[in-house]
Amino acid sequence: MSYLAQKILNLFEFYKSTILFSVVIASISLVFSGINSFLISFVILGFACSFIYQEYFKKSEYLFYYNNKISTAQLWAFCFLVNISFAGILKVMIELF
Repeated sequence: MSYLAQKILNLFEFYKSTILFSVVIASISLVFSGINSFLISFVILGFACSFIYQEYFKKSEYLFYYNNKISTAQLWAFCFLVNISFAGILKVMIELF
C-alpha cells in the first residue's frame, strides 16, 4: 500500500473516532431547532466538542498518528473539512427532495 493511501486511511480512522461525538451533540439541536441548526451544530459545535474531548481524554492517541507522520493540525483540518463537506452534501440533498 502506498504512503498516501495509508495516510488517508489513518486520517479516516481518526475521523471515525470523532464522528459519534459530533453527531450526538448536533442531534440535540436537531430535536429542538430543525435540520439547519443540526448542520451548523455538526460543523461548529460538534467539531469543537470532539476536539475538547480528544484533547482531554484521548491525547495519547496522537502519538500513533505522529509516528505515521501526521500532525495534529492535519488531523483536525481533515476532520473539519469532512464535516463541512458532509453538511454541504446533506444540505443539497435536503433541498433537492
